[in-house]
Amino acid sequence: MRTVCQNCWRERDNDKFLCDKCSQQFLNDLQYIAAYTDELENYKVNRAFGHQPDPVGAHTQAVIPPEPIRHSVFMLLYDDDGIEITVRAFATNLALRKKTRDMSIAQTAKTILTERVNVAEGKPERKCLYDLTTPLYAKQIHHLVERMRIFLEPEETESVIVGPCPNKKCGISLAMRPHDTTVECPRCHSTWAVSFLKAERQQRILASAYTGTQRDLRSMLQQCGVNVNASTMRNWVARGKLKPVNDDGKPVYKMADAYMLAENITPKTEPNLWDKIDGRQNAAQ
Repeated sequence: MRTVCQNCWRERDNDKFLCDKCSQQFLNDLQYIAAYTDELENYKVNRAFGHQPDPVGAHTQAVIPPEPIRHSVFMLLYDDDGIEITVRAFATNLALRKKTRDMSIAQTAKTILTERVNVAEGKPERKCLYDLTTPLYAKQIHHLVERMRIFLEPEETESVIVGPCPNKKCGISLAMRPHDTTVECPRCHSTWAVSFLKAERQQRILASAYTGTQRDLRSMLQQCGVNVNASTMRNWVARGKLKPVNDDGKPVYKMADAYMLAENITPKTEPNLWDKIDGRQNAAQ
């Protein structure tokens, strides 16, 4: 009997709720969660961005990414629609709640993958592919895995943060890959034009009072998709283009100033429209 896949709506000719392509993608996503969620939980953002904890007894300070990134990883793992609740809810639908109650997220995903059920002719099949809620969880889990890859594979995905979701009831951090023209929010599922998000991000950066060392600024800019070499920033400082904002201690600089130099943004010196109108009115008087 031929019918349609409940995930992609293409025709399928099996007894599952998903076509063969979507079934394999769902299994791959569950395997990814089983393989890498412990890494995301145990090392959090430090490991996700390639920073290793300091050896015991070392006197150097570990590199800690900014709070918005740490918050995004925590929300991905433990929010109401995050990895833990989603995986455990699916396990409950498969009657695995008691069996997985004391398991980690990764162990729960492994159990979901190994659980079998007898179908036609008594052939054991993966139970996770034959539940009524499978299409719903296949889509949700795929979105979560895509977000995991942003943190665990930053070089491969080349994703950059474009700012919080403009939906005031949401606000989760959004990320994009090269050549993306739109970004779908994984929480509220609203879709935003990348050009709009970039313009909003630029305004926030230019209005920001954030200051930091040269290293801090390069790290922050890199997360926004703006790569600045250490030598380039040192050259800005030496030539007086990037000026420190403090008079003592280790010099710190404004992120807005560094961003303007990196993006070749010229400070606006002309009066705005209303200033021009007021000027004309005064001249007429």
